[in-house]
Amino acid sequence: PQRLPAARALTAKQIAAQSLPSVVLIVCDHKDSDEKVIGSGFFIEKGIVVTNYHVIRGMQRGIVQVAVGPNKERRNFRIARILGFDEEAD
Repeated sequence: PQRLPAARALTAKQIAAQSLPSVVLIVCDHKDSDEKVIGSGFFIEKGIVVTNYHVIRGMQRGIVQVAVGPNKERRNFRIARILGFDEEAD
């Protein structure tokens, strides 16, 4: 059997630096409420974000907010469609 290379330990700061660019803020307006629902999500590929079902349940419209560039400028993108969901796994 082939041996896999030993995993090197990363610090919390290194893990955050690698992971945070994929994390997004999701803000949704819902059909039955004037309140906004806010949640987090992450990119799994360009233009596709995964979040929990309770964030998008009953959503009328929503945005995905990302921080880009060295100054972490915030940019908002409209949620165009829901590709799928799993209510039981939320």
